[in-house]
Amino acid sequence: MVKSEIIAVASDANEKNAAFFKKEDAKVLYKAIEAEYGIPGHENWFWDDVVNRHIDEFKLRVHPVRADQIIEIDTAAELETVRSALK
Repeated sequence: MVKSEIIAVASDANEKNAAFFKKEDAKVLYKAIEAEYGIPGHENWFWDDVVNRHIDEFKLRVHPVRADQIIEIDTAAELETVRSALK
């Protein structure tokens, strides 16, 4: 069975993550976020904080990659630059 996957990249300044969840794990995450919503302080959490709090409920594997293997895209203009470079 293929597991859901979290791809983690550690850089000098911070850590970046991308996650790919199978349907069953996405349902677990949805329910966990709903449950956590009422807890004071939840407005300061990211989705991965909820995953960490419920880690035993997921069928996950972590796949580390180097920082130079990922490009962060924050705008449509950056996306177009990357698309053009890949052609």
